[in-house]
Amino acid sequence: MAVNETIIEIDGTNHYVWAAVDCETLEVLAVEVSPGRSSLDTLLFLKDVLAQCSGRPLVRVDRDPW
Repeated sequence: MAVNETIIEIDGTNHYVWAAVDCETLEVLAVEVSPGRSSLDTLLFLKDVLAQCSGRPLVRVDRDPW
């Protein structure tokens, strides 16, 4: 599973779009929009995604500090 986020602007305010994708099938597993990009936002997103997965998937991320 690959996880990443990007910034979008909505009504002049930055929001973060989080996405999780299955690396083998390229299936989008989850998408979420949040107003912040803290460690807590990351943890909550990953927790929701992993709750829907069977087994223990390998999570691939970029080198951001979160």
